[in-house]
Amino acid sequence: MKFQISIEGGAAFTVAVEEDTLQRGTLRAGMALPHECSVGGCGACRFDLVEGLMDSVWPEAPGLS
Repeated sequence: MKFQISIEGGAAFTVAVEEDTLQRGTLRAGMALPHECSVGGCGACRFDLVEGLMDSVWPEAPGLS
């Protein structure tokens, strides 16, 4: 299953649930969203979900606290 992700400002990309995280999807689409560790430890990739639902791959990630 694939989902269409839209970023405020007009950018959009797709993410396949079976193979991706949002961060990997943005990188594959050539988008420069903030990130450092790429695994949720630092929190640089945090964002505000404006609409829709999202599942967390690592709900206890240190970067989310």
